[in-house]
Amino acid sequence: MPLSRLASRGRQPPISPGWERVVVARCTDLVEWTGAFSAYQSSAGHRPPIIVASMEEAHRVLDLTDPVFEPVQGLKAALATASDSPAWTSRS
Repeated sequence: MPLSRLASRGRQPPISPGWERVVVARCTDLVEWTGAFSAYQSSAGHRPPIIVASMEEAHRVLDLTDPVFEPVQGLKAALATASDSPAWTSRS
């Protein structure tokens, strides 16, 4: 993704306002990309996502105990009609 596109998207409001966003970035490239996105979000006055290195760390940050993630049925249709629906749901 070109940096200009990352910057443009980073300045826009979060797709799911009010939801805590956690990004699991395991490799250096993803850490740099998500760090830049996070900085753009913050500079635009939006709450940036939290960046972690593992799913276990994400579970701790979100205070989840033994979560079970399930894909949302009809994801494409859901995304087309409701931007506040998470792509994945969790039952903890």
